[in-house]
Amino acid sequence: MAAGPSGNAGGRGGPERPDRFRYRSRADLLAHDLGLWDGGRQQGPQDRRVWDRLNRPRGHSRGGSVNRGFDEPGAQLRPRAGLRLLAIPLGLLDRPGRRRLRRRVALQPLHLDHRLILPSIVLFLALLAGPAWADEAGLPTGQADATFQAPTLQEKYSGGFKDDYLEERGRVRTFLNLAEQNISTQLGLLQYGRGFYHPVVIRFDDGIPAISENPFFYVEPTSDSKGFRQALVANVEAFARRRRESSWKDPALRNGFYYAMVELMLNDLTAGHDGNLPVWVREGLAVYVSGDGDSFVDEVAERVPRSKVARLVGELNRPAQFLSQREWARYYLAIKYIFDTGGVNAFQGFVRNVVGEKSAADAILDTLSQEWPTFEKNIKDYSTKAFLSFTPDDDDPKFKNWRDDSEISETH
Repeated sequence: MAAGPSGNAGGRGGPERPDRFRYRSRADLLAHDLGLWDGGRQQGPQDRRVWDRLNRPRGHSRGGSVNRGFDEPGAQLRPRAGLRLLAIPLGLLDRPGRRRLRRRVALQPLHLDHRLILPSIVLFLALLAGPAWADEAGLPTGQADATFQAPTLQEKYSGGFKDDYLEERGRVRTFLNLAEQNISTQLGLLQYGRGFYHPVVIRFDDGIPAISENPFFYVEPTSDSKGFRQALVANVEAFARRRRESSWKDPALRNGFYYAMVELMLNDLTAGHDGNLPVWVREGLAVYVSGDGDSFVDEVAERVPRSKVARLVGELNRPAQFLSQREWARYYLAIKYIFDTGGVNAFQGFVRNVVGEKSAADAILDTLSQEWPTFEKNIKDYSTKAFLSFTPDDDDPKFKNWRDDSEISETH
């Protein structure tokens, strides 16, 4: 049987060795992958030995090949090899990997399976357009190229709890290093961890607004001619007094900080929107991430007789005049339902949709495939079941003087 041009006998199996395939630069490699390369230098003896080894049939040391060679009709690179080949000119392959792949590619014939050319071009262009994917990762329109600013921690404190201030400041520093990345990962807002789009100041003071989810931290957003900015205020007085109580639980401070950090992120993302996020979305996400949600459900349900539990739930888009434990429990359960029903992908998709200026109804339809009336009905059933896990029976002595349904809203 006649030998091929490179001296490889066709009867021994495997394709004939190509005469010239050596790449001199990354440009040559990319040109080859796109089917535009016009060749390189001649093969050497070492190249021929490697070619024989690469094209030896699997499971055989010698003999006829059961696999098509690269220069036979229908031959093609393996998909993994094709992707690694494209990774070289894009700088995505380490140096040892480049050397190994270059040796292999150097032995390939001139033509490449045409089915790999178009995907290679698409992948190359997509990688070049990487920043355009930012909107899909939860960045509002126009913020993909924004500069991030780390929160500023003010050192001044003029209150009456100097020693407690020093300890709380140390804890806040620790929380700050971890919270931003942990929360952004949980919510799927991966652009955080590097700072905020708008200025954030963390300051220490005594006192807190009358209505707050927790007594330790609250957020003050401000928008004026200077732009949008926020302050996260730490209530040193609450920390100083609560930590001396027998009922003090150390995670309480951490949970309050995480609640405030979620509020900061959501405000930061939606500052340029025509309308703010729905209250149930903003408060529900903050309570969900803080870790306080189950305790709210427990505390609310324990103060309501079992026969009245269904009236703890209501329509999400009709919030009460003032936020209370009842509302925080309800909104938390709505967010928890999204996670439990759709999983982490649906949960993070919902978050990205609502901060990306989609309505809550459209976000639910997109992630859970539920129309809004169906979603609200499911939320009521889910919340009722959750509250029933904690409600006492109607004959409990503490409900002896229970009057009417108005007491539910008045006492919660």
